[in-house]
Amino acid sequence: MKDMEIRLPDYEEIPDVGLFLEQVSKYINSFTGPLFNVELTGSMISNYVKMGLIESPVKKQYNRDQIAHLFFISLAKSVLSLDDINSLIQIQKQNYETKRAYTYFVEETRRAIESVFLGIKQEESSQHEPFEKVLLQNTVKVFSLKAYLGYCFQLLKQDS
Repeated sequence: MKDMEIRLPDYEEIPDVGLFLEQVSKYINSFTGPLFNVELTGSMISNYVKMGLIESPVKKQYNRDQIAHLFFISLAKSVLSLDDINSLIQIQKQNYETKRAYTYFVEETRRAIESVFLGIKQEESSQHEPFEKVLLQNTVKVFSLKAYLGYCFQLLKQDS
């Protein structure tokens, strides 16, 4: 797939030194932009704070948990409404700490990308998965498929 890296950072790789607004958007875009063709701007982040999707920054700095939520929001917004994203975040907060939820999100995203882009067969989910996990899995599948279609159409345009 032409030198494109398919990867989101692990939770521990996300800086926890407190990043300012523009640093956060540049950091997230460096991972999501090349593959998912999404861009997160400073004004979008500020709006997500106002809407309560993420907590307010402390001294204008965003921590690891906030950045982890922004990774999810930036990808999910291509296929879900902000209200639906907020519902998923609230479910996550009720059931899992951010580190665990983000780690699962990254693993599911990796699996979906490998399946969609590289044709790597994935194990089917158990029918006994909790509802919130199934919601996340399906969200990840949809934005991975959308990214794949965008990539394919880009290739078609280059070839013509």
